[in-house]
Amino acid sequence: MILDADHRTIAQARGIFILLDRSTNRLVSPTDSLPGYPTADETVFADDFQVLPAVSFPDRSTRIHVLRDDLDLNRHVNNTRYLTFALESVPEAIIGSHVPDLIDISFLKSAGYGDTIQSLVQQHQDHGGQTQFIHQLVGEPNPLDYCRVSTHWKRMS
Repeated sequence: MILDADHRTIAQARGIFILLDRSTNRLVSPTDSLPGYPTADETVFADDFQVLPAVSFPDRSTRIHVLRDDLDLNRHVNNTRYLTFALESVPEAIIGSHVPDLIDISFLKSAGYGDTIQSLVQQHQDHGGQTQFIHQLVGEPNPLDYCRVSTHWKRMS
């Protein structure tokens, strides 16, 4: 949770991390593998996240080729790059006149060097009248579902 100077919440995030034994590619218990390592089982959000929808009828799509610069130390696409890939399909008229107000992202599979990803986007209006986009990053030609994103945009003042 990130607070401003008046202690108001301005950003929240939740992550679930797993520990993988690279020699066996099996999950291992963090408490067994890292005894004494401090852990916290703290809930920041009152409710569980809802599953982000798939794009049913894309308004736009952009083909993206994964480069070495997109990779993290594990040679997977860095999680920040998925958001960059998703935003590639937002219409220029929105990028030039709006700013993101809310971003919700679900990482589903890892992409790697040389993969081709289709960044699909479908525009909606949310309940408050804001412009909303549903994004889905899928593999090409194999339709692996890498990532889903929901973005809400407000007009720049």
